[in-house]
Amino acid sequence: MDMLHQPLESGKVTISRVSGTVTYPARFTLGATNPCPCGTHGAKDKYWTCTIKQIHSYHSDYQEPF
Repeated sequence: MDMLHQPLESGKVTISRVSGTVTYPARFTLGATNPCPCGTHGAKDKYWTCTIKQIHSYHSDYQEPF
């Protein structure tokens, strides 16, 4: 995540190799959601408290319309 900080702020990403350097536009939106309302679904070291119905409802709220 730390490496994405500069491209997010500047709106460009620069790739340097031995043969040269190229700069590309990098304007994008970074989005993320928890896997479930309590944020622990799938974690092996934490107690999962959400029901399947809660998870389906949680994800249906974040789906993009087509």
